[in-house]
Amino acid sequence: FASRLPGQAHFLTAKDCLEAFEFFDQDGTGLMEYPEMQGAFNRMLDPAKVDISAYEGQSFTPAVFRTTAEWCHRNFPQYNVAGNLMKFIKENREKADDDDADITDKELKKLFNTYDRDRSDQMSIQELIGVWKYLRLPFNLIMDARAMDGSVSFEEFCGIIRDINAAHPELDVDEKINTFVAGLGAGPPDINTAPDQANDSAGAVGDEDPPKKKAFLVGINYVGTSCELGGCINDANNQKA
Repeated sequence: FASRLPGQAHFLTAKDCLEAFEFFDQDGTGLMEYPEMQGAFNRMLDPAKVDISAYEGQSFTPAVFRTTAEWCHRNFPQYNVAGNLMKFIKENREKADDDDADITDKELKKLFNTYDRDRSDQMSIQELIGVWKYLRLPFNLIMDARAMDGSVSFEEFCGIIRDINAAHPELDVDEKINTFVAGLGAGPPDINTAPDQANDSAGAVGDEDPPKKKAFLVGINYVGTSCELGGCINDANNQKA
């Protein structure tokens, strides 16, 4: 069971809060209104009746649900909110015969469909890199052979993400992607803008410290294929100079 202890920053992982939220999000929009969420909390914490009227008028994404659950845990310790929520999630996971995958196909499909705007079942390499950059994960890991034709199918996308998650547990890829998906109900973020870009541009740059630009260079020769090229890697290396 993936939940964390209440003493840590989040006692629910992003996967936990997605599972609990989706149990009540019958239309699958990733968004619920206050009356629905109050009913969900009453159901999850039964027989306790926790009042979340402090959030009245707010729309709830899975991410806001986690914030609300942690607020309730702090403000209503007598109801053991953390323990009861984790019990509810575990019981319903067992009923659903969940395979306990770190990142489910359902969540990956939500992410994939968000940026596969033409519904072609293909995500471009630019979009894939944009998502990866937004999640602040190392570029070199996403340069997979499955993406070298310029796009990836959903099946290839799942394989790439899960391979990286398995090989690099220290990066918390599963938690970052589930957290990303948990916020999609409020609208997809612009993956062309890094999360801290606004903060980076806030400080003034003096004459003695001229602006710097960075470039991401890719040289692909398609070695071993029927369309092998010769010189692309050299061109990329020359640009570095």
